[in-house]
Amino acid sequence: DQRHDVNKIADEEILVRLVDDDRLRTQLIDRVREERLSSGLLSHAISKRTPFSSIQIGQICLLLSNDKKRIRYAAMAVLGKNYLPQDRAHELAQLRLADSDEEIRDYARSLLSKIE
Repeated sequence: DQRHDVNKIADEEILVRLVDDDRLRTQLIDRVREERLSSGLLSHAISKRTPFSSIQIGQICLLLSNDKKRIRYAAMAVLGKNYLPQDRAHELAQLRLADSDEEIRDYARSLLSKIE
């Protein structure tokens, strides 16, 4: 549905359900990768500290090298939310400094200044 109010309500419901539903968390990551769900929903889930498993965190980290800028950008939120050991988050943020997109490079610099 293209109506903002309907999308917002649906997104909020998904975010609530993600907390207790491991399968739904995996589906979210898969659907974002397939571009069937908004990458913004993934970044919101990360910012709300959704309890992703270590396997799911690994899948999100793979999105950091996705062809689509908006997916890479959304996945970067995982680097700043204590989902990863600090050295791993630092390493992945360092790699994003070479990204083709300036916004992502800026985001990486911002994350690195907070990690270090």
